[in-house]
Amino acid sequence: MRQLVTLVDRLLRRNKLLSWNIYRFTMNDQNGKNTRLYLDLPIIDLVVRPIVESAASTPTLWRIHRRAENGKPNSHQLTFRAFVTNDSATRIEEAINSNALIAAPYAKELVNDFRWVEKDDQLSTAGSSPKDTSVVSRK
Repeated sequence: MRQLVTLVDRLLRRNKLLSWNIYRFTMNDQNGKNTRLYLDLPIIDLVVRPIVESAASTPTLWRIHRRAENGKPNSHQLTFRAFVTNDSATRIEEAINSNALIAAPYAKELVNDFRWVEKDDQLSTAGSSPKDTSVVSRK
């Protein structure tokens, strides 16, 4: 099955139809002093789940990755990766930014930052270890 997914991935990328898009939430961990992993659950349930279930932007493939290093500032991150077209990627970003949980005035108590990494040209998607997908930075 994994070989089939890899083959489909290569074919779709070659034709520039779909690409991996990364949506990263950096949680407020109070400078590494208070890692609260339970904050991931409302984001997954109230922000990511409606996107995955939506007919307008349903990702072909998707993945959620969580990480946190206790005592390290801003290490608590939740990453949602979606294999979608550019139009769907834009709709996903709009859905996240307009979500009541993210747009609420108290959101800074939960989420320090939300970032969308548009393209995966510099990313390795072949590996399956967390290292392959956890450290992504494009500015």
